[in-house]
Formats: sequence, structure tokens, C-alpha cells
Amino acid sequence: MNYILYTVLVKSPNEYGEMSIVDQAEILEQQYYKEDEKRCYFSNNDKIFENYENSLEDQTIEIINLAGVSKDQVDVIRNLFELEFICEKKKSIYFRKQHYGGPEEGGWYYYTKQLIKSEDGVTTTNEYNLNALDIYGVGYVSEWEFYQGENENLRKEFYH
Repeated sequence: MNYILYTVLVKSPNEYGEMSIVDQAEILEQQYYKEDEKRCYFSNNDKIFENYENSLEDQTIEIINLAGVSKDQVDVIRNLFELEFICEKKKSIYFRKQHYGGPEEGGWYYYTKQLIKSEDGVTTTNEYNLNALDIYGVGYVSEWEFYQGENENLRKEFYH
């Protein structure tokens, strides 16, 4: 499959404390790109991620993988879901850091990623030594994402 169809749900707590859908979109994203090529996707709501990033409400976002789509089905899917907008993904830079998790199972480690920089389209990355991780997997990495901070992970992990 060359494309993936997603549904995006933005949710906010209602007066009863339950999460209600406040915005929704369908997205069709191509999966294979050249390394420095801009990442684009088709959508029926070109402002969903911008509205989510700029919202002052306590919102959550959920991106659900619906189906793989072959190249010859793209026009049918675009018409069916009215995916009329062509949008660009953002390129963000993260600092990837290794942490000691604990002594269980002979000792284990996990990684966090902290957002350093995010811009629309292609980011100028000369000031960062991207993807040149040290022997422990620590360093700067770049990620293409729908919204700023999509791949940020600062949570401490625990052994289960």
C-alpha cells in the first residue's frame, strides 16, 4: 500500500467530564518519500491541526489508521471523503535522551524525545548534527509530523 487513510478526532471534556468530539477530519497520506522531499497529505479539513495547536482548551487528539490504499485507489478515496486540500507536514527537531529505567531484568533503559524546534515545511537543520546519535542513542533527530510536538515523549517509563 502506498497511502494510508486516517481519521483525526480532536476531543475536549464536556460539562459531564466526558470527552466529546469537537473537530474531525479524514487524511490520506503517502508513505514513501525521498529523504529531503516535503511530506504532503490530502485532507477534508485543512485547519484541524492548526486549530488544535492554537486552542486554549484542554484538548486531546487521536489519529486512527483506517486502511491502506493503493495508488490506483487514491482518486476514488479522495472523492469519497472529499479530500480537497493538499497540506504539508512539519519537520521538527527533537533531542533524544536515554534514561536508566531500573535494575529489573538486569537493568533496562528507555528514551525520551524533547521538542527543540518546529517549522512548516523543511527546517534548516545546519545548527544541529541530526541523526548522528552517540553509542547510547542520544542526540538530535528530525521527525515529520502533522502537528508540533506530535512525537514528543517526556514521560518516565516504569517496569511492568
